[in-house]
Amino acid sequence: MGKKEKFEDDGRQIANMNIEGMPWYDKERAMREKMGGDIPQEIETEKRKSPLDEMTKKERWVLYRSVMAACLVIGLIFAGAAFLFILFCVYVWL
Repeated sequence: MGKKEKFEDDGRQIANMNIEGMPWYDKERAMREKMGGDIPQEIETEKRKSPLDEMTKKERWVLYRSVMAACLVIGLIFAGAAFLFILFCVYVWL
């Protein structure tokens, strides 16, 4: 039994991991691969922007406040259900 040979990466691609729907999916890279390496100028210069980047401070504050209100409503529903379950257990079940 001889020595194991060291692995040397030759740069070949075994499987493409740029799959649409995955968090690391790169649309520009997929288009580049389909077109043989060339990307149209419009796509190359287009920057990816989050909708939160385009919002003003007031709009962002309204968004955060409404999200917190929705969470509070859901939390109150769960708390109310737990309270009703405890009442049921104390007065009806036992």
